[in-house]
Amino acid sequence: MEMEIGPGIPRKCQCGALTIVLKSKTTQNPGRKFYQCGAISGPNHVFKWLDEAHLEEFDVLAKK
Repeated sequence: MEMEIGPGIPRKCQCGALTIVLKSKTTQNPGRKFYQCGAISGPNHVFKWLDEAHLEEFDVLAKK
């Protein structure tokens, strides 16, 4: 079961750890950056593609 993440840039994981930015090394998404829990990698911790998070953040700010 994956963790539900709100729109925009995830700054903290539900476990309380700050998020970090990493770069994908997979063949499907080479070099693509993503946010991840700074403490634990797993299904109950933050994972979100950076480009998608930034687009959502722009939408949130535009609606204010």
